[in-house]
Amino acid sequence: MKVKIVLAIIISMLGMVPFSALVDAQDFSNEWTAPELLYLVTDGQRSNYLSILSDQAEKLYTWWMTFNAYPEEPTADQIKSMTFHTQNLGGNWRSPTDVMISPDAGRMAAVVIDSDGLLHAFFATHCLNYATAKHDQAMSARSWNIVGCLDKVGNAYPSAVQTPDGTIFVVYAALENHSYRLIHSQDGGSSWSAYRTVLEIEDNFLLDPMMAADQMGRLHLVWSVGQAPDGYPPMGVYYSRSDNEGISWTAPIQLGGLDEGQPAIAVFNDDVHVLWNGDAEKRGRYYRYSPDSGESWSSVEVLSPPSSQGGEGGLQRPPAIVVDNVGNVHVLLHEQDALYYATKSDFVWSTKQALYNPVLMKGVEIFGVRLGITGGDTLHALYILESYDQSIEEDRRNHIWRVFHQSTEINSISSTPIPWSTPLPDVAGNDETPEVSLEIGTNPVEKPQSINFQNNVERENNNNPAWPIYLGIISVSIFILGLLFLFFFQQRR
Repeated sequence: MKVKIVLAIIISMLGMVPFSALVDAQDFSNEWTAPELLYLVTDGQRSNYLSILSDQAEKLYTWWMTFNAYPEEPTADQIKSMTFHTQNLGGNWRSPTDVMISPDAGRMAAVVIDSDGLLHAFFATHCLNYATAKHDQAMSARSWNIVGCLDKVGNAYPSAVQTPDGTIFVVYAALENHSYRLIHSQDGGSSWSAYRTVLEIEDNFLLDPMMAADQMGRLHLVWSVGQAPDGYPPMGVYYSRSDNEGISWTAPIQLGGLDEGQPAIAVFNDDVHVLWNGDAEKRGRYYRYSPDSGESWSSVEVLSPPSSQGGEGGLQRPPAIVVDNVGNVHVLLHEQDALYYATKSDFVWSTKQALYNPVLMKGVEIFGVRLGITGGDTLHALYILESYDQSIEEDRRNHIWRVFHQSTEINSISSTPIPWSTPLPDVAGNDETPEVSLEIGTNPVEKPQSINFQNNVERENNNNPAWPIYLGIISVSIFILGLLFLFFFQQRR
């Protein structure tokens, strides 16, 4: 009888093993929250790019695009892409909503927020598109004011920054990615300058511009060069700086070599930090640092191993890098189907921390990693995980994309949130587009005919999988069955 009782207890305890083992297998750093699912991309859609922004009131904003996975070329009446948006304030995420649609696969690539709390978004479709929304109304599609095309070129990810004096700068590719153009606005987007050509090449292609502005208002630009005729493989990572609002630029400095591209940049005072990817052949994640605003550079540091050392990961969109308010550097390293975090303090890198174990999620690849800081001392990581459903690894029609969030406290200086106090005009439901003055070549501003508002429908995301809960239910059920088994044998004594 005792043997039976012991057996029942063992069975009950084993019921808890699947759940506890899965939790242990996640291999979370105890400094990070568990992955929080923000959105599940379904219905034959996919997503591979995120934009992220934080403001003075400790609010975190993020956008992602979904587009058709199959068929590769949708019919003329199908929407090619949708832009979703959500916000986090005080640790609580709002239900994501689609704020824009675009028949020609637009990409919300760069967003800044001005001192009045107005969001300025730049995205590429058939041209460089521009839209605005109040920070507290951006969850409504009707509150987004689609201003129009700032230039009749696009089809590449633009980058935007705001300098301390409030000037907004946007850099973007033109002439079929053979040129970079720069425009700026000094009046909150009401008018825009004529463009200046930052760089132009005849052979090969200019790809992945990423710009940052320091506390002195200097502009720092990094980019990669793609080999003709199709832009692959990448041929290196480059850097240049402007000390006079983009009028002139320093001679380009090559930071990375062949088979390296997709750079990301972060600045703090005179410190400039650049992180970039190796391609699918070379792999690896690479970093260089300048202590004097780009005049001199450190040697290349390899943060993720290349393929020659068994490394994983390729061109999965630029890696993530931010600097906190005491100068510590924080990076996310997406190594194919795994994600790691590291920080650099006093010139020393920490040991990499695995944010999660991808085996349980049947991970395939990670895209669009982003980092943001709120309150000065809370670091947020967002990323898109591509995984496969029903163990059908080879069939991409069964792949699904999930948007995740994690956060951690960092060793920095906390800041007091500054609430938005300046009321803005209510633009919700207003069909009138304000007059905008723009002199970019000979192209006037136009309202794009291919971008439409969607109805303001904030709907709950019913597709979020709660697999940890399901595992817990299964474990508890097995535990109860074990107790019933024990009770049954006690009754038969």
